[in-house]
Amino acid sequence: MNATKYKITVFVILAWLLVIPNLKAQNNFIDSLKNELKTAGHDTTKCKILLEMTESEENPDIWPKFNEELLHLAEINLKKCKSQSKEYILYKTHYVRALRNVGYRHSEIGEIEEAKQVYKKCIELHEEINDLHGLAGTLNNLASIYEKENKLTEGLLYYKKSQECFEKLNEADGIAVALNNAGLLHDKLGNTALALENYDRAIHF
Repeated sequence: MNATKYKITVFVILAWLLVIPNLKAQNNFIDSLKNELKTAGHDTTKCKILLEMTESEENPDIWPKFNEELLHLAEINLKKCKSQSKEYILYKTHYVRALRNVGYRHSEIGEIEEAKQVYKKCIELHEEINDLHGLAGTLNNLASIYEKENKLTEGLLYYKKSQECFEKLNEADGIAVALNNAGLLHDKLGNTALALENYDRAIHF
């Protein structure tokens, strides 16, 4: 047997031995969430569980189904709530998080224009309910799409807006991520000094 092929085979087997326990743990966690969903008494609780299921499931053929259920449930309840009430804001938050996942799915399968349209709609909804944390994440996602399209100036604009949201929230990790992402774009643009400045600021958060 070829020694190199043997080594590769052993490596693959070892890798799978490490992955399998993680897959089992993930499946057990999802199953426990499904049981919680069955016994949940209120739709706000169901939305919370469905969001966690969506974000915990890694299989791209499965998580969109959880997300679709979340989107539908939140949308139904929004029609029942008085605008800007506590429940309205809660359901709107779940709705826009699910909608953002739709945008992410579009981007993952190469539907870039559709993803951008969804993200821009999400931005409007985040602003409507003053959801700064959600807004920061969506702005970051939109910036990354422009980066993939090599529209670096637009990408920088949205990373900057994301950074500003995290600054208002005083979230150091978010600020650092936004600064680092902006630094990468400055580097691609040949703005070495600005890139280094952003990297340095990111390190100190």
